[in-house]
Amino acid sequence: MKRALLENVKVIPYTLGTAIDRDGFLSAIVAANITAGDSAGIEVTHCDEESGSYVAVPDDFVVLGEKNVSVSGAALVQFYLDLVGCKRYIKVNITGPTTAVYAVALGDAREVPVNVMPPAAAETFASRVGEAVVGKSKVGEE
Repeated sequence: MKRALLENVKVIPYTLGTAIDRDGFLSAIVAANITAGDSAGIEVTHCDEESGSYVAVPDDFVVLGEKNVSVSGAALVQFYLDLVGCKRYIKVNITGPTTAVYAVALGDAREVPVNVMPPAAAETFASRVGEAVVGKSKVGEE
């Protein structure tokens, strides 16, 4: 069975403190490409509304692994988040780096697409198998 990675992951550039609508996603990876600084720590807050009042996520297991890491020189740091217990909107803050670029990859989509076959591939498949694939039946036709 072919896995549908591209249909089940959403990757976005991120500015610290910006609300992320995680609707439909149960996990995330927050990446920080650090070019100056010697440490990085992560804090996650959540809220039911995008413009509401955000509070710290009370779940100690939202960050899988270390919440604070030491780095030397330029480094790519990744924090793995389990968002199952979080509200719809989250904000991430990374403390420590003086210069960094951030990205967020949302994953573990609750709903996977039914048809993950690209249209061109579906047409090729249908032409090889016959009209029955596209909903027409040849049974009883002459």
